Order: sequence, then structure tokens, then C-alpha cells
Amino acid sequence: MANRSHYTDEQKAEMVRLTQELHSARKAAKEIGCSYQTVLDYCRKAGLHLISVKEKSFTNKRIVVDGITFFWNNKGFYRGKTDHGRETLARYLYRKIHGCEMPKHYNICFKDGNKDNYSIDNIEFKSLEECKRLYCNEHFEEQVEKLNRGRENFIQTCKRNPLIRKRTLMRAVNTRRRNDPDNLYAKKAAITKRKNAEERGYYYTEETRARMSIAKKGKKKETLKMISLGNEMAAIRKKMGIAV
Repeated sequence: MANRSHYTDEQKAEMVRLTQELHSARKAAKEIGCSYQTVLDYCRKAGLHLISVKEKSFTNKRIVVDGITFFWNNKGFYRGKTDHGRETLARYLYRKIHGCEMPKHYNICFKDGNKDNYSIDNIEFKSLEECKRLYCNEHFEEQVEKLNRGRENFIQTCKRNPLIRKRTLMRAVNTRRRNDPDNLYAKKAAITKRKNAEERGYYYTEETRARMSIAKKGKKKETLKMISLGNEMAAIRKKMGIAV
């Protein structure tokens, strides 16, 4: 577009129209190809009032509990100013119900799934582990689909570049060694694998494994004896000058 002093009435009207459609002066300035301040000036002259960030915070939804207003935060919870300073509505209600501070790694849950319904009959406090378990039980099929999709994508990437698989495996091995230096995880996994296989009836029991180990040891001893006898016979023949 031309300089700011040479804007026509049609261009000014286009600026105002775009800001109304996009609800943002910055986006309109990018579309038109001019500065953000020029769009703001012409919008104000046209009588279009753009809500600032501070005004947006007051227009957000709010809840009044015990005469205290809690404003909705973009992070997904209500926050207000109480006697203990700025805190979330969940912490305030926990102190009101239990008479103490809410412990760490605790979260508020809603029985009906409505996050705006903060009635005492509808809320309950649970640890993050319980919340995760409930979420996984509810969305089990979705989680399985995500895992399968991720595995398929990983297989395709490994086919394209085999080094990625090698690096990921080495990274997993190093983290396991660092977190479990005594290799307890592998021992537990071997024990559980053996138990499951014995229950299914296609794995050797401890007695059979002991017999097999004894038999293997006996075979090893016999082979060692044969080797030593062969070496002795070869040495005797050498002394006697007999060709092998």
C-alpha cells in the first residue's frame, strides 16, 4: 500500500472491516501490509473500540464464593485474592473443607464433569496418580490408538533411517542402567516370564533345568577329557616319529 498520508477512504474502510472480521488489529495489518499503529488509529477514528489485554481479563468468566470473586485463568482454573494472597479456588475450598493446606500433587475432580460446578457435593480431591488412572480407564481406547499410531510412525521412520532405531535403543539401555544399576528390573521380568510360561505348560521347571545343567556339565567334562587324551596321543606319536 501507499504511505499513511495517501490512504484513500476505501483503504481505511478495508482496514476497519478486516479488524472487525479478524478481531485483531495485528492480523489486519499483516493482511494489508501496513503497520499495526496505523490500523489502530483508523479504527479509533471510525469508532471501533478494540479490547485490550487488561479489559479482556475483566470480561472473562468469574465465580463468587463467600464474597470473593475468582476469575477464570487461561491455564484452566479459577484464581482470586483471599486472606492468604492470590490462590486458586481449589486451594481455597480445600482449606475451607479440611481446615488445612492442600498437599502437593493433589488435584480437584468434578463428579459430573462440569468444571464450573464448584458445589461441595460435586467436588472431590484426589492425588495426581488417581486422576491419571481414572483418565486412562475412561480414555483407554484412545490411548491404545495413539500408541499404535506412534509405533507405526516409529517403524516407518526406522525403515527410512536405521540409525534412529539404534540410537533410541542405546538411549533406552543407558537410562535403564542409570536408573537400575543392579538390573533388578530384568531379573523381575525374567521371573514373571518363567512363571507365566510354567502356568501355560511350555516352559522347563526348575528340576528339569537342574538336570539339563548337570547333563551339560557332564558333556563338557567328557569333551575336555577327549581333547586332553588326543593331545597326549599326538605328543607320544611325535616322540616316536609316527606321522599323524
